[in-house]
Amino acid sequence: MTDIDKNLYDYTSANPHVNHRARVKARFRREGLRGFAPHEVLEFILFYAIPRRDVNELAHALLRQFGSLNDVLDAPIEQLLKVEGMTENAAIGLSLMPQVARYYKLNCVNCPSMIIARNSLEQYVCAYYIGVKDEFALVIAMDKSGKVKMVHEYAGTFSAAGLDLRSIVDFVLRSRANKVVLVHNHPSGDPNPSQRDIDGTRYIKRFLRELGVHLCDHIIYANGKTYSMAMDDRYVALFV
Repeated sequence: MTDIDKNLYDYTSANPHVNHRARVKARFRREGLRGFAPHEVLEFILFYAIPRRDVNELAHALLRQFGSLNDVLDAPIEQLLKVEGMTENAAIGLSLMPQVARYYKLNCVNCPSMIIARNSLEQYVCAYYIGVKDEFALVIAMDKSGKVKMVHEYAGTFSAAGLDLRSIVDFVLRSRANKVVLVHNHPSGDPNPSQRDIDGTRYIKRFLRELGVHLCDHIIYANGKTYSMAMDDRYVALFV
């Protein structure tokens, strides 16, 4: 046993949960989360929100209620609080995990300074939508070389009905973009473009062309994957 392991164990404690937590921490320090079951990952997170209490049953209860580790972390705080034994601190702590992952991944991708390539663009889009439950869109402005200049988070959708075109045009003019990529997500999990998506893309392209800006792609994110309309033979003519 290493000195780290010895320091983590409390041999004198009458509370068996103290030694259990020490063993889990020692295991994590040795090997990370490799080999941890979903309930063990949840239990480990809960250690820091609910001290001095066995949280094993709560971890199992969360998985029974929501179905998977991802579903637990993506659950609204209000729903988490309905599970017996859950505290506000614990619910906030669980909900924080996807947001931290999103923040971390976005900083790793470093979109504002990268040259757009298909794989780096997909990585950025996937990072942007980590933990996102509602539908919203992005407008990515680029220069002639394909380097990202600015990214605009757009509260609406790109369907022609109700489209706030002024917001998009104002952003494109402000960024002095030469090229634009549209991005939005489908929380339903189906990445295929709807007719509204297709009509909206065509509508936006017409206005961008009048500004001398080339629409390069419209990417749809769903279930951790990206779909490119520009890479689909059915829609490639929209991006020529």
